[in-house]
Amino acid sequence: VEGFLATRGESRLVTLRAARDRASADLDFESAAALHAQVQRVEAVRALASDLVRPLSRLRAVILQPAAISDEVAVFLYVEGRLNGPAGFSTLGMRIQNENAGSTSLFAQPIAIESVPERQEAGSKDRGSESQEPWTMDARAGDAGAGEQASEGAGEQQSAKIPRGLLESRLEAVLAELSALSAPPSATVHQGHLALLKRWYYRPEAKRTGEIFFPGADGRWPIKAILRGIGRVAASSWKLAHRQPPQASQSSLPTA
Repeated sequence: VEGFLATRGESRLVTLRAARDRASADLDFESAAALHAQVQRVEAVRALASDLVRPLSRLRAVILQPAAISDEVAVFLYVEGRLNGPAGFSTLGMRIQNENAGSTSLFAQPIAIESVPERQEAGSKDRGSESQEPWTMDARAGDAGAGEQASEGAGEQQSAKIPRGLLESRLEAVLAELSALSAPPSATVHQGHLALLKRWYYRPEAKRTGEIFFPGADGRWPIKAILRGIGRVAASSWKLAHRQPPQASQSSLPTA
């Protein structure tokens, strides 16, 4: 029971899945079907507990929140019973939702863009087109919309020049910075931070602002998933900031 609870049922599932696979390999399909039914029942029991339900000594989480500073997302790290942060993660140079393109997805894959000017080689023939004009895109100076527009105009030639590991490195540096701030908290601080995390997590999903991520089975953070979450939080903040207030109707105006 302790192993089941500590591993969120994974200790039992590993044994059942291995036995099911052996029975299937031996063509003992009746036993394989019975074991598969047990796997489904264990998975149903495990689903009764949310992802937050873990041993306190192993509870780690990354929480994303809208930041007070424009073009940033606030990153919190819950580790060793303490909420560390916020640390600002700049969204400049990230491609997020482009409503002008008619995209129905919440986000586009985040892509980092750095200054890469195109220069015509000496002696090359002039093709007399706009594509010969050099262009630059600065990840620290352009906004998300400009990055989207430049990406659409440059096509495949730009994609080859994008340092795709830049965003991942920046996020790993932020998480390392937050981890270095961790120190064993007092019982009062531990209780308060855990209560704050619990109260936010168990709000109805429609009323819960931000996103949360947990480490994988190997203890590593899902960096790409967190980056996609940053894109979603940034897109939601942008929509909220640019939402037009409803205009008062003529009937709602006060009369003399």
